Amino acid sequence: EQKRDVYDRYGKDGLMGAAGPGGSRANAGAPEFTFTFRSAHDVFREFFGGRDPFAEFFDDVLPFSELRGPGPRHHGGGHFFSPFPGSSDFFASSFSSGADAGLGFRSVSTSTTFVNGRRITTKRIIENGRERVEVEEDGELKSIHIDG
Repeated sequence: EQKRDVYDRYGKDGLMGAAGPGGSRANAGAPEFTFTFRSAHDVFREFFGGRDPFAEFFDDVLPFSELRGPGPRHHGGGHFFSPFPGSSDFFASSFSSGADAGLGFRSVSTSTTFVNGRRITTKRIIENGRERVEVEEDGELKSIHIDG
């Protein structure tokens, strides 16, 4: 039972007698590990290099970002979640249906991609069996395709 407790706490290394960082083994059943408590803010700041990885997302995507007023915006280095520098993706979808009230069916899906500093938004609207696709670039409508 003691071995199970050691394994649950420290894994295979605990059973093998490996010492934790900064400690020597005095007791085979209780490995020594050190832990230094740090605030979550310090860990976050260190991990992201002082940069807020969410600033670009909220500056560019949310409609009220224009209300932010003058001041620096953090656009350098690409989006944090993107595997490719200079581009990022944000996806949101919504669904509403009025079929029960005899109003038909409506589905709206919006996808926003940032490529080379430009915001490209594609909105797919399916209503009563017809699909309409609207593409905007930096807020300017570029194309509308109606199918069905």
